[in-house]
Amino acid sequence: MSGPDWVPASCTLPVAERPLRVAGWDALFAERLERVSRPEPLRLRLVLRGGEGVEERVREPAERPGRPRSLRRDDALP
Repeated sequence: MSGPDWVPASCTLPVAERPLRVAGWDALFAERLERVSRPEPLRLRLVLRGGEGVEERVREPAERPGRPRSLRRDDALP
């Protein structure tokens, strides 16, 4: 999916910030995504390769105001 149509109506992130947030996650996944699994129908597990600064790159957008409600900060483990 691309464009603003995939963003749920309940999203509280300002419209102007959405492309920047998506680009940040896209870059992180392109550089570090190692494995994807779906342990339950509504749960997706993303495994990232570790390295310098990876934990901070995940935690920073996850803790920012406007983060997805379903993104739990505690799920970002080293």
